[in-house]
Amino acid sequence: MTKNRTWKFWTGRTILGLLFIGILWNINLMRFKPFNIKHFYDKVYVKLIIDSPELTTQVGIPVLYDLLKDELDDVSNKKQWESFNKKKEDYITL
Repeated sequence: MTKNRTWKFWTGRTILGLLFIGILWNINLMRFKPFNIKHFYDKVYVKLIIDSPELTTQVGIPVLYDLLKDELDDVSNKKQWESFNKKKEDYITL
């Protein structure tokens, strides 16, 4: 007996395939060297915004703004060195 594949089957498989490709693309983007220089700059920019509540407020991202609107950046020496090392790693990746 042969199974007749319906449009629901093919639509579901297509959505799962696209989801799988999207997950692989995001893993590569966040953990490894991105395929494109624009993606690298976007990744660095998003990481910078997430680490800085003041910059998040200044840019005005609505979801993050509501969570971080009453916080200030950490300006301790430890945090400054962590930030410097992250920027150094980004520079090496670039």
